[in-house]
Amino acid sequence: MKGLLEVKNIDFIDGLFAKFKPQLSKIQFVGTISVFSFCFKSEIELNDNWEIITSSIAANYQSEFEEEETEFERWNIYILFLVKGCVS
Repeated sequence: MKGLLEVKNIDFIDGLFAKFKPQLSKIQFVGTISVFSFCFKSEIELNDNWEIITSSIAANYQSEFEEEETEFERWNIYILFLVKGCVS
């Protein structure tokens, strides 16, 4: 059975990327799936920030999972980059 567990803000992401309205949703499906979302005003803003965002999530969130206990959770982290307007 799948279902939304919680939606929350994460301090390290809020501190670095507050202007992109970061959010973390956790969904229960076999294990916990983490879905980060960010809102950008333009494709340029996305281009300038996506790499640092993904690196920050890997370093500050994904790396915190224990090796064997949370194998599913560690490898099921997704990021949604939402952009207002058209993108190429």
